[in-house]
Amino acid sequence: MISSGHSVQRILSVIARPLIIGMMLFFGFQASASTLSFVSDTISDSAPGATTTSHLIRFTATTTIPAGGKILIDFSAGFTMPASLDFTDIDFAVLGVDRTLAAAPGVTNVGVSVVPGTSGSIIFTLGSGGAAPILAGDNVRISIGSIAVVGATGDQFIVNPPSIGSSHVRFETQTAGGSLIDVGSTLIAIIPPTVMSASIPILEATRFNALPSGLFPASTQNIWLSLNTDIPAYCRYATTSGVSYASMLGSTQFTAANGGTLHYRSEAVATNTIYSFYVRCQTPNFIPNTDDLLIQFEIGVEPGEASSTPPSPPPQPPGGGGISGPGGGGGLYLNGGEVTIEGRAVPLSTLVILKDGVIAREGQVSVLGTFSEKFLDLPRGTYTFGAYIRDVAGHISSTYSSTIYLIARTNNIIAPVHLSPTISVASTTVGLGEPIVLSGYGIPLNTVQAIMNKQGNVLDGKIVTGTTTANGNGSWTMTLSSDGLSKGTYEVKVQSLLPPRDQSLLSPIAFVGVGENPNPDFVNRSDLNKDKKVNLVDFSILLFNWKSADPVADINQNGVVDLVDFSIMLANWTG
Repeated sequence: MISSGHSVQRILSVIARPLIIGMMLFFGFQASASTLSFVSDTISDSAPGATTTSHLIRFTATTTIPAGGKILIDFSAGFTMPASLDFTDIDFAVLGVDRTLAAAPGVTNVGVSVVPGTSGSIIFTLGSGGAAPILAGDNVRISIGSIAVVGATGDQFIVNPPSIGSSHVRFETQTAGGSLIDVGSTLIAIIPPTVMSASIPILEATRFNALPSGLFPASTQNIWLSLNTDIPAYCRYATTSGVSYASMLGSTQFTAANGGTLHYRSEAVATNTIYSFYVRCQTPNFIPNTDDLLIQFEIGVEPGEASSTPPSPPPQPPGGGGISGPGGGGGLYLNGGEVTIEGRAVPLSTLVILKDGVIAREGQVSVLGTFSEKFLDLPRGTYTFGAYIRDVAGHISSTYSSTIYLIARTNNIIAPVHLSPTISVASTTVGLGEPIVLSGYGIPLNTVQAIMNKQGNVLDGKIVTGTTTANGNGSWTMTLSSDGLSKGTYEVKVQSLLPPRDQSLLSPIAFVGVGENPNPDFVNRSDLNKDKKVNLVDFSILLFNWKSADPVADINQNGVVDLVDFSIMLANWTG
């Protein structure tokens, strides 16, 4: 019988002491481990029991994983790891650079071991060489399934749990001796497929400004390929048409810059050759292009080198003399070339054509919404042409731009140029749940699609879309719902959709405040390369895109990179 409160205290103290020690021993294992940062696992299919689900896993190492160290990815109960899945179905990249995988680790190879069955796991063992470690702060990307395309396209998949719910994926990093370094976890939601009665737009990346084009001197040994996309994407090429993005070799991937909207790479070239590159891109949420963007150009013939189809010499002027041909002082290169720009836009709107950033011509789009402008007798050289329209209300479209290298006695056509619609918002500030009324002008009798997202990353948060059809004069109106949107500043842009699968550029952005006045983040937009500084690097990107419609460099989103954007950048300069 216990009669004293002090006795009770002593007994509890005796019981509690080994309990606390046991808890310290139990939890001490993880107490010394750090937590991995930015852990995520994006799956291509969240349906219960799905058998063709690809996984895109990302995380950032908090602590260096040394040579010979391990990364363990453990899938919770419900997921089924097939015995046939191996390193050929997986890609492994650090800081965007793919590493070579094998069944067993080597000096540089990363070894991949798969534990099959339910609650299976994948173990990566780093190589033993000096370049093998993963340093603190390094970003790691692991692709599993058909999105693994380095070397070969993966054809084995992790099977989803058979029932709905949330399932854990756990991560550990270890030393070569098996000691714990970092831990992390993420949740995957398994939900039934949703059948929608409305049409949901597939937001493929719009590709434009494909470079280079035309004829280049025979002395050219390397050339830069480049293009822009309207949203972040990854781009690759094939040398034949009709190749899907997933089937394109990983070695053909372009380097991405400007937040994933500028893509470039260098290629070695040879004389007297026509080059064709068929480019497709894929968004971070696995939506690929289904058609090709062609980059085509020609490398010329060395003086005196035979060509399979030599051009005819120019006629002699009356009285003899004149130019004798390629060997006689320049020949064909002294004659002018032609450039024709043609496409579709708002009927009877004012058409403005730019040449090297300067207004070269103003005209009017036809009543049918078509235009064609020709420049004659242009000297050989590099030109950047741009085009935009001004509607009857004074609103302008985005500026389409294209750079070509013009060779003499050639007729070059830049087409089809589908100029974007114009956009206006009835009220730039609406209350929570109130409708957002849009209007403008676009390509006549074609669909106008609106896309609205919260200011920042287009893939974050809810995306609101709507469609309507432009009238015969190009005018259109549309109402978007703000139901379910949180308070903040939203970006709205529109584009024309043309059958069968073509589309215009996106319009300049209109800013709308939901529940508050709009507050465009020009400070963040001035940081073009997103390094948290506004300096000469950003200024160089601005100059590179001068007088274009580049969506990153066009800070104020008025459709053209100009002095207004430069002024905004200077106002936010950090140096």
